[in-house]
Amino acid sequence: MGIFVCNICKKECDRINALRSHSIQKHNISGDKIYIDYILKGITPKCECGCGGTPPFVSIGKGFSRFIKRSVKPIHRFLAWMGCKRLL
Repeated sequence: MGIFVCNICKKECDRINALRSHSIQKHNISGDKIYIDYILKGITPKCECGCGGTPPFVSIGKGFSRFIKRSVKPIHRFLAWMGCKRLL
């Protein structure tokens, strides 16, 4: 995916995981913050059921879950699949 450059000290990393490791060790920045800033371009993900919450971070390789655990019900998955934005 290219070169990742630390926004704080300008260190170049060849992988996102290397940048994650550097950011945690040198700048005390979490993996989810790195994922949001570098992969999602600053946009915090929202639960796909439409509740507005932020789903849990899985890993730097996988990113965030699609749903908050309490939101994962069959109807939520179905409505998300159908493209519904809000549950009534």
